[in-house]
Amino acid sequence: MCKYSLLIFLKLLILVASICRRVDGQVSIKKVTPAVELAEGPHWDHKSQSLYYVNILGKQILRLDPLTGRVNRVTFPGDQLISFVIPVQGGRRNRLIVGRGLDVVLLEWDGGEDVSEPSYEVVASLIDRDADPARQRINDAKCDPRGRLLLGTMALKSTEGSVEPNRGALYKIGGRSLRAERLMSPVTISNGLAWNARGNVLYYIDSASYQVWALDYRLATGRLQAADKKRVIIDLKVAGIDGMPDGMTIDDEGNLWIAVFGGGCVLNVDPRAKKLIRRIDLPVPQVTSVAFGGPHLDVLYVTTAREDLTEAQLLEKPDSGSVYAITGLGVRGRVASDFSLN
Repeated sequence: MCKYSLLIFLKLLILVASICRRVDGQVSIKKVTPAVELAEGPHWDHKSQSLYYVNILGKQILRLDPLTGRVNRVTFPGDQLISFVIPVQGGRRNRLIVGRGLDVVLLEWDGGEDVSEPSYEVVASLIDRDADPARQRINDAKCDPRGRLLLGTMALKSTEGSVEPNRGALYKIGGRSLRAERLMSPVTISNGLAWNARGNVLYYIDSASYQVWALDYRLATGRLQAADKKRVIIDLKVAGIDGMPDGMTIDDEGNLWIAVFGGGCVLNVDPRAKKLIRRIDLPVPQVTSVAFGGPHLDVLYVTTAREDLTEAQLLEKPDSGSVYAITGLGVRGRVASDFSLN
């Protein structure tokens, strides 16, 4: 009897070890788009089963159809940089809000063909607030679970590539007036945003701090309870991780996935335990943002950039600026919130 029990126990150990090896071995990183200058702001549209993202320096919004691998784009005229793209809630399909300079604009695009010089409508602006269009632009943005838009700003890069500190802020746009309300300032490079399942905690990144913060959030009003009471979830410098935190998303277990610009990786962090769970290394250095997608929301899409890389670096990392799909992680994301115009 003892020998039989021991045999069963050993077989179970072998089975568990085999399953663990299979799960670890199934993680796959695949390039799924051509390279652009600065891919950012991925947003999985669950309705159309497609990935929207932007090319900031190319002044473009792009749409990937994962089934065909086709990428279509809208190219905006002028000098204003494009920072984010998010679908709009409601019965009318193909409506998108886009960050352009310091404006939030509305356009219609079915994603089926390339468009240059699109027609659009400005629905909200930060120009009349605290932001200076000659020195600042919108950076990252996401919608909270009620469909309000939270968006942050940063100073435009100098010719030397530096960003003036403390020129940015975090804003909210929502309600019928669509007027911008400042939630937090100053910040330097307003970046990643994510909410917990209850919507009462906002995870936020100011890249220049090298930290990820947790802040108490009032979902009923879309305001921070106390912007000065930030809880540090992870400090990349303290953790000995090269690069700075950039875009961010959250999975259905409540754990964060953080893109590390200049670090060539994505970090998986438990924000409640303030613990690094794992690190996924990418074959390119400038990792900009992340979003879960796919029919089962189990594909992690990762945007990257080639901005400021030298010719030698581009020869070594020619796929910089591509979007990657990571599968086999064993977790799923949540359906991303679209923007409510009302």
